[in-house]
Amino acid sequence: MKKLLQEFSRVSGILLGSLIIACSVNGLLIPHKLLSGGVTGLAMLLQYFFQLPTGLTILIINIPIFALGLKYISKRFAVLSLIGMLGFSFFLTLTRKITIPIDDLILVAVFGGILNGIGMGIVFRKRGSLGGSDIIAVIFNKYSSFSIGSVLMATNGIILLLSAVYFNVQLALYTMISMYISTQVIDFVQEGLNHRKSIIIISDKQEEITSAILEKLNRGVTFLHGEGAYTHREKEIIYCIIKTMELPKLKDLVTRIDPKAFMSVSDTKEVLGRGFYVEDFK
Repeated sequence: MKKLLQEFSRVSGILLGSLIIACSVNGLLIPHKLLSGGVTGLAMLLQYFFQLPTGLTILIINIPIFALGLKYISKRFAVLSLIGMLGFSFFLTLTRKITIPIDDLILVAVFGGILNGIGMGIVFRKRGSLGGSDIIAVIFNKYSSFSIGSVLMATNGIILLLSAVYFNVQLALYTMISMYISTQVIDFVQEGLNHRKSIIIISDKQEEITSAILEKLNRGVTFLHGEGAYTHREKEIIYCIIKTMELPKLKDLVTRIDPKAFMSVSDTKEVLGRGFYVEDFK
């Protein structure tokens, strides 16, 4: 039953994200001749020039991509991507008459990017995709030295170039603004407000600091063996990962125990394991 609920939540999230993106495309981007990235951007171009429906065009373009993808990517990713692509095509058709009454192109680019980013963030958080360039990027990453981000960036670059050539540079720049905002929002939605920090602490009172972290923050601690380059003294380096909201409390604990302690704080994009929220991705 728990597995079934997880699958229902995942599919529902992918469909919700697809609906939000469709509202962004039909309500903001298309009325102002702006573009989205990847296959969606190509389908929008075809609609601008030949009045071909975006939803149907995305479906047709994705057929050979999925045929290729089934051979090179996992079946689970393919199924979730197929659900996202079909849902997105359906919602694009369903919302084609929706128009959000905003005339300022800056606001259109900003809010279009925000909506698009929210939708894509939800889809990615549920470990799905909308097919198209996502599958192409995964295939390139698997069989070449190109990263997924590099392939997606190159795809979006081609879309921007086509926009500049066939429309004008100004619309291409507005599209670039929208794409940039979208990528930032995607990261925010995936990470949420619960960012993590990697902490390294060097102190002569490592046992006291470790006990305080275990008792006051309820966080695991790992000792790394180190040696001072100048003194050649061996030390146990404290390593732990905490939530951002826990950082002020940790700083207070460390400075009260050892005001001379050395402490390094780094951003951590994702943490999977005991003590942190883990969704079942199997």
